[in-house]
Amino acid sequence: MLYIHHVVSLSKDALIADGQVLHQLQGDSFSETITTLYRSLGISYPKFFKMDLLSKAAFLATEVLVQTLGDIEDKDRVATVLTTSNGCMDVDEKFEASRTELASPALFVYTLPNIMLGEICIRNQFKGEQMCTLSEQLDIPFTAFYVTDLLQQRNTSACLCGFAEAYGDQLDVRLIWVSAEPKGEPFTPEQLSRIFN
Repeated sequence: MLYIHHVVSLSKDALIADGQVLHQLQGDSFSETITTLYRSLGISYPKFFKMDLLSKAAFLATEVLVQTLGDIEDKDRVATVLTTSNGCMDVDEKFEASRTELASPALFVYTLPNIMLGEICIRNQFKGEQMCTLSEQLDIPFTAFYVTDLLQQRNTSACLCGFAEAYGDQLDVRLIWVSAEPKGEPFTPEQLSRIFN
């Protein structure tokens, strides 16, 4: 049996961990809101300011989840499985606009949707399996199967799993931590539907 230990969500209104509102959010733009949240969390990671909006949002939600976990043993065996709807569309549009003069290498780095996984894994030293899928919403049956397979068959000790979207007027990050340690809610399709639908 696998278990969901923690749930963290970030929207344009609030940052919530395990049902508790940690920060009410306000701001003229998502970029401003995200930067204010970064500062209020007391994080010191200068590379944050170079990231695209999707990476920043997923990064901050992960920071809160990791702080909730405390010490993580065997980071070499932590998998990261995230889904996004529009991926890096925000930075793709900015990169395309930059090509009219001189294409921006700083933007080009973020023109892959899975870059958010890289940012999270570099920061936290997670070295397990990584996968980023593109879908309008989290594919519950596939995610349940894939994460279960990772944890039961692929030498994975824990999995950071979820959905991340930051584009246009949408800011929606929902992350869970899954492992075989008997703690929290059972990791079932029904629980995933409750969290992600």
